[in-house]
Amino acid sequence: MMMTLFDEEQVMRAYVESEKKEAAEKAAAEAAVISAIEMCQEIGLPISETIKKIAGKYKLEENDAETRVQKYWK
Repeated sequence: MMMTLFDEEQVMRAYVESEKKEAAEKAAAEAAVISAIEMCQEIGLPISETIKKIAGKYKLEENDAETRVQKYWK
């Protein structure tokens, strides 16, 4: 019985750690996209060109890139 509880606890800890790692990776990827959008804006690229650049660089569908550009364009 104790071994089963230990195993379940160990599995749960591993799951929580993997979820934390995945969330951190997603946050880092989103931060990179935001930085790239800001840089494109600073150098004067139009929104349409920025969308294409973001889609290509981050391997996003163009509509996903457009959503992010619209969200973070200042």
